[in-house]
Amino acid sequence: MSEPRPMLMVFTAPVPGREVEYHRWYDEIHLDEILALPGFVGARRYDFSPAGVRGAAEPPTGNLAVYELQGDPAAAVQALVAARATLQLSDALADGADVWLFNPREPKAS
Repeated sequence: MSEPRPMLMVFTAPVPGREVEYHRWYDEIHLDEILALPGFVGARRYDFSPAGVRGAAEPPTGNLAVYELQGDPAAAVQALVAARATLQLSDALADGADVWLFNPREPKAS
C-alpha cells in the first residue's frame, strides 16, 4: 500500500443554468491544467450526496475536487497560486472557491 499523501480539497460551483458547460470545462480542461503543475499527481471529482448523516452540516457547494499532492504541499499550493493568472478559467465557474489543504496524520491507523 502506498504512503498517504497530502490532499488539496477544492469546492466550486457552476453559474446557475451553466452546469453542463462547467462540468465539461472541469473534466476536459481544468483537471489537466492542474495536474501539469509541480506537486499535483492525482485528482478526482465528487458530487455531494444528500444521503449523508442527518443533521450534519452541508458542504459549501455540491462540487468537490480532491487533488493528491507529492513532495512539499506548500510548494504545490504556491505553484497553483502562481499559475492562477494563466489557467483557462471558464465563465461557467461561479466566483469563489473554498480550498483546504489536509496533510496525512502519523502514525497510520491499523
